[in-house]
Amino acid sequence: RGAALNHAQRIELSDAVKLHQNAAPPRQSTDVMTESLTIFPQKKLATSDKAVTILQPGLAIHSIGLKADFNKGQIELLSQTQGHYETRN
Repeated sequence: RGAALNHAQRIELSDAVKLHQNAAPPRQSTDVMTESLTIFPQKKLATSDKAVTILQPGLAIHSIGLKADFNKGQIELLSQTQGHYETRN
C-alpha cells in the first residue's frame, strides 16, 4: 500500500515494501525489504524504523531502521545490524 501526503512531499509505503536496484557494473543488484518506508522524493531521502533486510548476491544484511540518502547513494542502518557474506569459490 502507498499514500502520497503533503502534495507528494512525503510518500508512505507499507505492507511488504521491496525496493530493487538493477546491477550496473561495478555495482551489483540490490534489494531492500521492510514493512514500511517513508520517502521524501524532493529531498531524495527515505527512512524506516522497522526491520530491514538488504540482499545482494552473496550478501544478506538485517537491521532495525534505516536512513537512505539517494543523492549520495548511501544507506545508514540504525541498530541491531547483522550481516552474512558468502565468498565465491
